[in-house]
Amino acid sequence: LPLVVVSTLGADTAGHFYIAWLIIGMVNAVPVAVATSFLAEGSHGMWEIYSGARASLKSAFLLLTPGVLILLLAGDKLLLVMGREYSDETVGVLRILAFSTFPLTINTISLGIWKLEKRLDLIAALGMMVAGITLILTYALTPHLGLPGVGWAWLSAQGAGAIVFAPLVWRAQKIPNSPGIG
Repeated sequence: LPLVVVSTLGADTAGHFYIAWLIIGMVNAVPVAVATSFLAEGSHGMWEIYSGARASLKSAFLLLTPGVLILLLAGDKLLLVMGREYSDETVGVLRILAFSTFPLTINTISLGIWKLEKRLDLIAALGMMVAGITLILTYALTPHLGLPGVGWAWLSAQGAGAIVFAPLVWRAQKIPNSPGIG
């Protein structure tokens, strides 16, 4: 995505974006770590996948919420380390990207479930959908919105992925019987 920003908005703006993207990358390490832990635990017994997924989702949201709130309320102050102009230019996209962590978390936990279920078709479909929407909307929105357009494109793509694919994975949650039961 940073390379798309360079091609659409130029190197200076890409520099502003990259810092916001880097900060959000650190925040997004939370759902990735939780999903990795879930994947390791889920590989021990398929009958526990959905209860583990629900617990992982809850844990990730609880861990993410304070960080997202800090970015929303004090992101401009954090960015002052880079200077006033930098903070002013970057805080909008940082705040939009902060909101994107919630649908990204749903998508990340869903990917963990699909890995355990060996549903490569859904893994690929979600990845292609998020990438396609992100690219199309980035090119469509940045001429009108500037840097925040990139954030809106990413948030829209993650949100669409969660809305379209979450019902497939979080369906009635038909959990196979555990060994020794029924």
